[in-house]
Amino acid sequence: MFIDFLLEGERIEKKPKISVVIPARNEEDVIERSVRSLLNQTAKPYEIIVVNDGSTDATRGIVEKLGKEDGRVKLINFDRGHSAAFARNRGAEAARGDVVYFQDSDIVVDDRGLIEKVGEVFQDESIGAVLTGGGGEYKTFLQKCQEVRAVMSNLFFKASGRKIEYISGIRRKLFSELGGFNEKIFYYEDRELGRRVAERTRIPFVKVGIRHIEPSTLSEIVRQARYVGKGASTYNLINENPLVLLYPPYPFFWLLFATCVMLSFLSSIFAYVVAFMFMVLIVEAVVAYFLTGMLLPSICFVFFISPLRAFLISYSFLLNKLNSLW
Repeated sequence: MFIDFLLEGERIEKKPKISVVIPARNEEDVIERSVRSLLNQTAKPYEIIVVNDGSTDATRGIVEKLGKEDGRVKLINFDRGHSAAFARNRGAEAARGDVVYFQDSDIVVDDRGLIEKVGEVFQDESIGAVLTGGGGEYKTFLQKCQEVRAVMSNLFFKASGRKIEYISGIRRKLFSELGGFNEKIFYYEDRELGRRVAERTRIPFVKVGIRHIEPSTLSEIVRQARYVGKGASTYNLINENPLVLLYPPYPFFWLLFATCVMLSFLSSIFAYVVAFMFMVLIVEAVVAYFLTGMLLPSICFVFFISPLRAFLISYSFLLNKLNSLW
């Protein structure tokens, strides 16, 4: 029994210290919930580093208040905004744990065992990174539309056979060796790093109870779409998966649809193409309803949210491409 006690103590000693890094910009509505859900863990994180990247709202003040309540909450502040890649890299540079775990500011951890589960994975020295996953928070009608988007996106990527690599936590040493996130990439920097990490180590998946607080207002959906467009101008999504050209929520489908509508006045061939593409949209709405059981959100996503996002993504993409040339 005494030997078992010593072995158990040795196993405890081997558990890595986990530093959590949270990039935040104008997240006053969600940042406190996110941080407190980490403070509520059964196995406490070594530190929680919030990188306030140019917020103009109360984000900084909220984090400072949390830091006074618990010394593990640390704030890194930048008066001017940069990017999530920049903020995550600065947070990782300040981290002192063995593992850096990245969490978005709009994620709430319901699973009090998250840190413990992540720590257990890294007790295996052969593992350099881990991916955690859960669900989303879908309460309002627009959030339910986002749930439809998430379900259909997952279906598309599974059907296309293309796997996108992500990470949630990574050994600090490996992160440093890889040079961290590519700060030239906006929004999709996590995919790019995930691909590089996958070339070096196995990335096990750990399912935990976490919720991503989805956009609940039209202005938040607009902001997200603009971020996607800006990100697409810095990262080649087509090279990653050429089939995105055929997926309706992406801009190319709607640009083609709009072009064919205009050309249908010149030739009936384009009218047939429009009719076919409209049937594709109807099928998409039916499949979405079948998978989610939500009729109105499925219709709203396919015929309103999807074309709106496509327009905003295209506008943001072109704007950022032009800005990069000037």
